[in-house]
Amino acid sequence: MGPDTYTVSVHAAPARGGESGARKIALTEANEYCARLGREILVSNLSSHRSTHFPGGTVEATFNCLSKEDPSLKRPKYQKEPDVVIEDRRD
Repeated sequence: MGPDTYTVSVHAAPARGGESGARKIALTEANEYCARLGREILVSNLSSHRSTHFPGGTVEATFNCLSKEDPSLKRPKYQKEPDVVIEDRRD
């Protein structure tokens, strides 16, 4: 997706835990990928939804693989993206 930025999408059937199982698998895969690169994971976005076509759930994780010294590696503050954005367009 960009420099040191990656995404993984996982669908898990109910037998594999559905939405929560997909979240665990996605984060495990992302963490293992960064570890293979000798880097640390920093999750920047995590979204999930239930499939209308298949039982279970899907999770998409966007993450960075950063060096251990990278100043961006700090305690993240997750916030839900707003459903509505109001712009003031007065001139």
